[in-house]
Amino acid sequence: MSAVKASFLRIAILLCLLCLVLNSVISSFQLVQANPVSRVTIYGQGCYSCFIQYSNTLKRALNQIGVLNIEVRNVDESPEAAEDLAYLLSSLGVPVPMQGDVVVSLDDRFLFIEYVPESIIIDFIERLESEYP
Repeated sequence: MSAVKASFLRIAILLCLLCLVLNSVISSFQLVQANPVSRVTIYGQGCYSCFIQYSNTLKRALNQIGVLNIEVRNVDESPEAAEDLAYLLSSLGVPVPMQGDVVVSLDDRFLFIEYVPESIIIDFIERLESEYP
């Protein structure tokens, strides 16, 4: 075998190996869609055990879709949380009769008031980017 043929054979083998390695590396990556929500704040007052149970369930559901920046704030125990919630509700024009014991804020842009099922909130977040750009 001539030296030229041997060089081509080595190059062909190396290219095949490189293709196999690249194929396995590329197939191991998962495309991760950036989540349209960067922060969720759950405000609660009133029935503490109800609020904690709800917020824990919602946090688990949010974590499953990749929302990890979640803050739970008890308005009854924190005057600062109460002030922040009052400011948020006022800035978004929520009338007093519509204000509830539980408020879920998505980036201080969208609010869910009262015990909205987590499936509705998750569905909203998953559709957020396409319906509210």
